[in-house]
Amino acid sequence: MSTGKGFKLGFGIGLGVIAAILLVIFVGGFGIGFFGSMVQSDAEKRAIAKSQIELIQLSLQSFKLHNNRFPTTDEGFDVLRNNPKYVVYIPDGPKDIFVDPWGNQFVYEAKYKGLGYSLLCLGADGEIDGIGEDEDIYILPKY
Repeated sequence: MSTGKGFKLGFGIGLGVIAAILLVIFVGGFGIGFFGSMVQSDAEKRAIAKSQIELIQLSLQSFKLHNNRFPTTDEGFDVLRNNPKYVVYIPDGPKDIFVDPWGNQFVYEAKYKGLGYSLLCLGADGEIDGIGEDEDIYILPKY
């Protein structure tokens, strides 16, 4: 869209995609901030964890956009925490998106020499391979 004076208005497709994703996360994970202090069911915690995974994925993509690679396993989430320009937050969301609703760190592992990664939420028990509320939520290698 042009104003006729050489000034163009508009949004890039990337901004539109990010806005749409944040809207879905906000609507789907509404309990993150507003009901965060209330007791949450397992299903609610799992939904919040899935929303956090989406935010982490956006943060990892932001890092890759600026660095042409994902963080190494050793860098992990620290490189994102120490550079807030990469981290995607939502208003009234969790202060640390890298900690799941059960208080455990998400598990990040770089793959393919920084060209991909896997991401894992260990569920309520904080252990690999749980069942029921302890069941893991994972994102297998993304690149």
